[in-house]
Amino acid sequence: MNKPRAIFWICATVIYTIGTFYLSSQSHLPRIMVRDYHLDWFLHAIEYGILGVLVMVTFDALGMNSRMQSIVITVIFCGVVGGLNEIYQQYVPRRSATLGDEVANLIGVAVFLGGYFLTRRLRKSKSNKRVII
Repeated sequence: MNKPRAIFWICATVIYTIGTFYLSSQSHLPRIMVRDYHLDWFLHAIEYGILGVLVMVTFDALGMNSRMQSIVITVIFCGVVGGLNEIYQQYVPRRSATLGDEVANLIGVAVFLGGYFLTRRLRKSKSNKRVII
């Protein structure tokens, strides 16, 4: 475990999580094409996908050895944060909470974690100079 690296990623994850709640507290967010094209779900997926990667990088920095345990904890953490964020939005004027938003959050976490592990595997294969198909 690299302690300064771990502290950096923990702080980055906490600040990002607080930022998601700050954005949820805003009544007037830009609504350019959000309703017409369902970009809201796309933005939820990106927001929570990034959170999922931050949590996973934090676990890597902490030296967590069990990959499956890291994934499960990451998905649960992002699901709980997303759910609490949706509940919080019910009390913000002009905002609403939907199950579709929470599903988009979890899909974003799954997609971004898949990309995270794919890029890690590709980087390892390049450093070992062998091809993984």
